[in-house]
Amino acid sequence: MLLIQIKNKINKILQKRSDNFKNVLQLTSSLFFVQLISYLSSPIITRIYSPNSFGIFASYTSIISIISVASTFSYELAINFPDDDDTPLVIVWLCFILLLISSFFLFFSVSIFSFLSDIDQINNLSLNQFIFIISIGMIINGIYSPLQYLAIRYQMFSFLSKSRIRESIFGLIITLISFRF
Repeated sequence: MLLIQIKNKINKILQKRSDNFKNVLQLTSSLFFVQLISYLSSPIITRIYSPNSFGIFASYTSIISIISVASTFSYELAINFPDDDDTPLVIVWLCFILLLISSFFLFFSVSIFSFLSDIDQINNLSLNQFIFIISIGMIINGIYSPLQYLAIRYQMFSFLSKSRIRESIFGLIITLISFRF
């Protein structure tokens, strides 16, 4: 009953406001739900994983975050600038090509470095075990970013908000399933 009243009040507010306000509200509410999912799932995840596993995951996440910025050379930021409709698609394909080149370069350079070097251990884990997973994470993140900017260009805000919620739920499911491995 309370949810229906809240929904009716929000609909009244949205009918009075502009489309920009509606789009901003839609994106922020999806971010709120993503944070809520993360907050509610954290007690379960902390019971499943050890502190060592969290440390490895934090290292993986930070490496992916740093490398993904450079993987497409930030060309995805240029998707919203052109006036015609063909140039943004060319930029998206350019981002994908640069991403593949960057991921292959990362994979082979780290593999060669770890083969030739004595610095093969990070927290008693071989770097070769994680380079494949890091490359896959970089590719997934690098594909998502240009497509997100393309959706912003074509004002697909509903799609973006649903995509962020699905991404959060999918990440939670993968996290809960992968504790066995």
